[in-house]
Amino acid sequence: MTDTKNDWKTLIITSLSSDDDDARLFALDFLSNQNSFSVDILAEFMPLLESSLVHRDTRIRYFARRARSHIFDCFPSLNIDKTTGPVRVSDYKPVIKEGEQITAQQILLHKMYLKSRYVVFDAIERLTESSDLSLVEPMLKFLAEEKDEYKLSFLVRRLGRFKDKRIPEALVPFLDHEDSRVVANALDAFAEFDYPMIQSRLLDLAMSSDNRIRANAIKVLYRYSPSISEHHIAEMIKSKNIALQDSGVFLLNCLRPSNLGQLLEIACNSSYSSVRLKAIQIKPPSEAEKQNSEMLLKEDVEKIDPKRDAVFLICVLVVAAILLAFETEANKHLLIILFMGIGALIMLRPDTTRTSIQKSALSMGFLASMVWGSTYLMIIPGLMGLWLTWNEGRINKRGNPEKAAPENITAWFFVMGSIIISQLVLGDRSVLLRLSGKFALLCDPALLKEIAPVIATQYHFDFILFVFVSGMAIGIVRFKSWFPLKRDENGNIIESIAQKKLMLITAVFLVLITFLCSVHYVTGLMRASVLRSKPPIEILTTVINGCKDKL
Repeated sequence: MTDTKNDWKTLIITSLSSDDDDARLFALDFLSNQNSFSVDILAEFMPLLESSLVHRDTRIRYFARRARSHIFDCFPSLNIDKTTGPVRVSDYKPVIKEGEQITAQQILLHKMYLKSRYVVFDAIERLTESSDLSLVEPMLKFLAEEKDEYKLSFLVRRLGRFKDKRIPEALVPFLDHEDSRVVANALDAFAEFDYPMIQSRLLDLAMSSDNRIRANAIKVLYRYSPSISEHHIAEMIKSKNIALQDSGVFLLNCLRPSNLGQLLEIACNSSYSSVRLKAIQIKPPSEAEKQNSEMLLKEDVEKIDPKRDAVFLICVLVVAAILLAFETEANKHLLIILFMGIGALIMLRPDTTRTSIQKSALSMGFLASMVWGSTYLMIIPGLMGLWLTWNEGRINKRGNPEKAAPENITAWFFVMGSIIISQLVLGDRSVLLRLSGKFALLCDPALLKEIAPVIATQYHFDFILFVFVSGMAIGIVRFKSWFPLKRDENGNIIESIAQKKLMLITAVFLVLITFLCSVHYVTGLMRASVLRSKPPIEILTTVINGCKDKL
């Protein structure tokens, strides 16, 4: 039995050491299907097996990896720390002494320092395919010392084959490398690791102009934030750029996001034939994927938090109490400034997925009513807060909650500005005349006939002003649809120019509102002078004095 065992042992050792590739394949295949050898015998085979891991023939490397995995599964004790084991690569750049026999790994590590890129590429490919953790240290040192961008880009992509926590830490600086190939390949390696510390950098790279960097960044980001990644994939598929579309289709096939069906239809109708060809080769979403996608779309992303809502309510009530406590005619203008300051802080901060901006708009409208009294224009910001969707749970390219659309925020400030202008120019004229009409109707119909023309004029102006403010607010909200805007070569609106035009149109609208209010105020003064009619406060005083008996 001993001789037989030795014969088998000798045969395997001879085959693993042979230059005959078929003999090596036979021995490796045999080892990958056996679990009856002792640990001691397998330990003798391991150095020869390790040399096959970096063999020039890809078939031998494949069978060597399979045999090693099988042996480690059956005999975990052999899977020791290679940095202290007997087959440790003692020197990644060896000095060959006379009569010394060096391993295949040492030869390949030596080749990595040669000038020929193709020789270096072959050495890196064979060494990294082995996934031998004893190679991590020499590989990382080579990575730190090498300056050739071609060699770096080739190496960083293949370092992901080593399941070692030192690899992602070493790759982080290469995300800022000046060569786009190095950055893209480093991202490709990060796809093999769970390393959430780079999320903020991934968000930046997901907006890169380089389609490879962008695609690889999104691929890695999908592990941590699928919704953000899907947003970027949709942007790439809908782009007019063929490179971005092509990379977007690659991501559809690779990640199969929840919006696969929708984006696949867009890609299949691309204006580029190469994109369409790749898109039609992607398998449509299965029923299970469709159900999962529908579930995600219907999911309520707003988190209910009664404590938070109670805190916000308390804050609003405190502001209301302060306004009531300090409200006087003398400091009304100061309260206006305070109100607008609070409104600006609330409206300009990034919104969450909840409808806090809508609630804030309503709250500010109600608080303003306390300061300025009953005014019909206050219904406009209230209705805007109720019906305008300020945020639909969307996220921006940075992954942060997206602010409300600039048009909506601008429209809100326009309406509040119009209310302030009307109050500053006209004061309480509308309120006083409306009260006069109500008291006169109750007490003295004859007096009502005398003041009816003045009251009717005010009612007509109130209607005109309401229509103007409402129409202009809608115009601002629909700014991008109603006004011609400059677009770039891809058909996208140039946001910087659009913002300037939006501000200009809003300013023009406010000037028109100021003009309307001023004309009405001056017309009222002229009518009072020509017809010798009384100002609104005196009309109300007269009506009240005439109604004392009935009151």
